[in-house]
Amino acid sequence: MPKPFRAVFVRALTGDRARGRLIAGGLHLPCALGPAGIVVDKREGDGATPRAALKIRRVWRRADR
Repeated sequence: MPKPFRAVFVRALTGDRARGRLIAGGLHLPCALGPAGIVVDKREGDGATPRAALKIRRVWRRADR
């Protein structure tokens, strides 16, 4: 059984704030962010991804990507 990750980080890619990199242990996976990128002052409907420490409740993955 694999060990759970202690922390998962998401970093925006340079030059394209709507795309990012998810980092968990030794894994580096591409991920999608809101069109406005990662922001501290998140508002409903602003198209941004919040910068915050959050619990992961579920993970969505597309097999075709």
